Amino acid sequence: MRSQFITSIVFISAFIVLTLAGVKPVKTQLKQNSLQGCTTVYSFPVGGNLISKESESQINVREEPTVSAKVSDFGNQGEPIYVTQVFENNADGYCWYKVSFQSGAKGWVRGDFVSIFLASLAEAPLCSL
Repeated sequence: MRSQFITSIVFISAFIVLTLAGVKPVKTQLKQNSLQGCTTVYSFPVGGNLISKESESQINVREEPTVSAKVSDFGNQGEPIYVTQVFENNADGYCWYKVSFQSGAKGWVRGDFVSIFLASLAEAPLCSL
């Protein structure tokens, strides 16, 4: 009984110390960049999903991080992904994310079609890396 009380006090104290120390939630590890669709991520892999203004449109998955690269596959609005790398392409003005899908497909997607969320790998979509 006494050990449970001590454990509770330790956890509460740790929570208060971390709160007062200014520990920020994981979402603050994202920083907007000046390139279109670019969010700097400080650790990979990270979960996310594809986004589009048009719900029925297919999203190009390319072999290289540029608009002129060959389209190797397509993704759909809301499809879960893992982001494994980021490339800031100043030549075309976009940020590109290397992604993998649950199907095993991999490739590069323009940043304005990617929504990133930082979740534990246990909570993120199951994709092969």
